[in-house]
Amino acid sequence: MAFRDGALISYSQELGALLIIIGAVSLLIGLLVLREAGKADLSRETLLNPHVSPSGS
Repeated sequence: MAFRDGALISYSQELGALLIIIGAVSLLIGLLVLREAGKADLSRETLLNPHVSPSGS
């Protein structure tokens, strides 16, 4: 794909949209990782202290 008029500025709107999409997907993945880390911490805590019932169940 060649640049229009030989300048990268021609694609500024597309590059901006791409950056927004990448940022949104990165945020979503980060939130999912944090949620899974919380679940793993809760299950590990339950294994270490079996007398405590999980609050989610």
